[in-house]
Amino acid sequence: MSIDFELVKIFLFSILFLIPVMIVASIISHYLNKKKHVTINEKRINNQHVIETIIDNFRNACVILTKDGRIVSYNKAFYDLVGPSHINSFVKDSSYITNFINGGHQNRLIESLINDHYYYIELTKLITEGLDLVFMNFVDVTLIKNAYLKQDSFIKDLKHELKTPLSGIIGLSNLLTTIPIDDEKEFNKICMTIHEEALRVNDIINELTNSFDSNVGTDIIDIDNLFDELSLIYQNNEHPNVRLYFRNYVEINLVSDFQIIKQIIINIINNAFQYTVAGYINVKAVQEDNSIVFSISDTGIGMDTAEIDLIFERFYRIDKSRDRHTGGYGLGLSIVKKLVDKLGATINVMSKVNVGTTFIIKFALDKEIEDH
Repeated sequence: MSIDFELVKIFLFSILFLIPVMIVASIISHYLNKKKHVTINEKRINNQHVIETIIDNFRNACVILTKDGRIVSYNKAFYDLVGPSHINSFVKDSSYITNFINGGHQNRLIESLINDHYYYIELTKLITEGLDLVFMNFVDVTLIKNAYLKQDSFIKDLKHELKTPLSGIIGLSNLLTTIPIDDEKEFNKICMTIHEEALRVNDIINELTNSFDSNVGTDIIDIDNLFDELSLIYQNNEHPNVRLYFRNYVEINLVSDFQIIKQIIINIINNAFQYTVAGYINVKAVQEDNSIVFSISDTGIGMDTAEIDLIFERFYRIDKSRDRHTGGYGLGLSIVKKLVDKLGATINVMSKVNVGTTFIIKFALDKEIEDH
């Protein structure tokens, strides 16, 4: 079920902002009318005491300013939010406050990021007998904002994940309709690849909706055939400055799930293309002792050690200052990690900033597998 965040914002505005502000204005007005017989100096003292009492009982951070931007009073929640060293400079550093004070609006809603938390800040002018003030109410909407950001990230990552298989299906089907293919074996191979790519789209959708529950297959995998299929998918390379190589040095077959291994390698290649401006991507298979090892190396922007520890987390993206496109090492690699675990294999990453990245996937062999 999707969330209409505009309705959420209106709801928050109505419940969290207008009602408290109306209460403040009403109480202040009540006390002002009640104290008409008090002298002007006494009225100022009593009004300030009433205001401080009111905002001290607010759970949200709130502050009251004069029309020239001077802080009259604030509560403990505001003190904790801003910090003692920034209270006096808060108004000066917040241009939206000055714009509101000098503008003609009675109310304004601002979204602001403070100390890694998202806030809706309601500014309201309190103009009544004896007072001309601005009331500011801060509501922490970090949970709602993060939910929106994750939803937006999910949609972008879904588009990223589906782009390659769909491009393969479109390209190969277009090949069938525009170029005569007399070789029946080649024709059937292209049709089979289209079919398998369609199945991969279905697998990706199932994985993204947490319903990827199929059992692991026990295919006898000829790695040369695996690399031939991968080469066919990327034959229309959209990255002319990046060369893609497949090299197999394994003479035995691997017993595992063909489609899952194929998806793992495709996801890693896609991420390598995304962060490699020029150079190469090298996909290699070798046998080391009792293991078959796949390595996918690129000459891309690389990562530092701290990022390597995070890239398999869902929705994580590498340093945005080095991000060339939306997406990134995020949902694709979280799927990779889950699939590698599903196959009982291991995955490790080696990377150096501005040099490149290598993903190493190791499948342990036993005697039975080696005999295939």
